[in-house]
Amino acid sequence: MKGLWIGILILIFGLQNLKSQVLPDSLFQKTAFKGLDYVYNLDFYRAQMVFDGLKKNWPRESAPHFLSALNTWWKISISRDFRGHDNLFLKEIDSALYKLQYLEKKKGHKMEYAFFAFNILAFKARYYAMREEWMTAANLARKALPWLLEGRNYLQETNEFNFALGLYDYFAVYYPEKHPVTKPLMVFFPSGNKANGIRLLEKASTEVSSSRNEARFFLMRIYTDDEPNYPKALEMAKFLSRNYPNNTVYRAYLGKLYYLNGDRTSARTVFTGMEKLHLQALEKEQKRIDQIHSTYTSQVMFEPWYYLGRTWQDQQNPAYALVYYRKAEGLLNLIQEKDVEVVADLLFRMGQCLEAISGKEKAIPYYQDALKQAQTPEQKKKFHSCLKQPCGS
Repeated sequence: MKGLWIGILILIFGLQNLKSQVLPDSLFQKTAFKGLDYVYNLDFYRAQMVFDGLKKNWPRESAPHFLSALNTWWKISISRDFRGHDNLFLKEIDSALYKLQYLEKKKGHKMEYAFFAFNILAFKARYYAMREEWMTAANLARKALPWLLEGRNYLQETNEFNFALGLYDYFAVYYPEKHPVTKPLMVFFPSGNKANGIRLLEKASTEVSSSRNEARFFLMRIYTDDEPNYPKALEMAKFLSRNYPNNTVYRAYLGKLYYLNGDRTSARTVFTGMEKLHLQALEKEQKRIDQIHSTYTSQVMFEPWYYLGRTWQDQQNPAYALVYYRKAEGLLNLIQEKDVEVVADLLFRMGQCLEAISGKEKAIPYYQDALKQAQTPEQKKKFHSCLKQPCGS
């Protein structure tokens, strides 16, 4: 799921925490929040019905098109190898950008204009970064940045910019670390500060406002993969899953965090529930697994099967573990964006199970493949040693 969470970075744009100052009126705000609840619960049809109503009733505003783009973004984020939603996303975000001209001319709406100018441009930049079109992404981000900095003038009136500044501080450091190809482009941007970014996100996560959802999401991701604090991450995963029970991205992280906190039983309960719904979706649609563009796509299910295998391996049951590892292995050719370190560990663990069941000869090809994929010195040392000495589960 690590690649997936980068895709979901669009939550930086925090539409759910908009206050009345940056939306046309209270009725628009109430309706928009209803639609956003549908988006985060992955009920895309109902969300779009709400946003289409906003377009009809507020035809000059950018916000309805921005919200529609967010709805389409979630479709992309749960099945990123599928390109069928890309054109619709770009159409909506370009419509939002075009309609900013109306907002620019309205007197007394400088804060609203700055907010949407930043978010729309940054949203589009995020899309091109996801598709690894770095120069286009950097150019759009460069255009968006002045509007984010402009937002500092409004921190006493709204916390939206404060939240975005915290995310910028963190990811301005994180992203070049994870994607070295972007480092030369960062000379055109202000330096970030991870500690300050986390501080601002922590503040946002405790404020009595709807921005808590987005802040908790990012802190959950950070505390899972980058600055490990599994107990804190688990509490945030519980909150998000409880509020948006149909969101399989949140649910997959809930299961993962149960596992990382040592609760194998709860992890297995979460993941077997996801597997049941996934298999039902496949049966209903009568399509190959890589053609299912629903909330239970192959990309969503990779780590649930991987961690289900680990729960059985932990209980010294290599046969059951291998069943789930093979399911995860079967998705590798269907998923373009993979966490190679996890893939290497999957192959290694399959070798361990095969060695325990059938002997060393069956395991060696998997140990060799794992060694080729190894990402850290620790992995390389561990995998290499298993070519010569017993390593069965």
